[in-house]
Amino acid sequence: MWQACQLVWRTNVDEAITQLNFQQIKSCKILADVLTEAKERAANEFHIEFPSE
Repeated sequence: MWQACQLVWRTNVDEAITQLNFQQIKSCKILADVLTEAKERAANEFHIEFPSE
């Protein structure tokens, strides 16, 4: 998990999801799913207009 976190440190959400989807590591897939779900929740539950920023 540490390697996945270091890969996307200081990137925006969309870029992080893209980078994580290119990796073949299980922790990267898990983190990409978590970020995607968090982005959807930000838009739907918390009514954030631009959840990527």
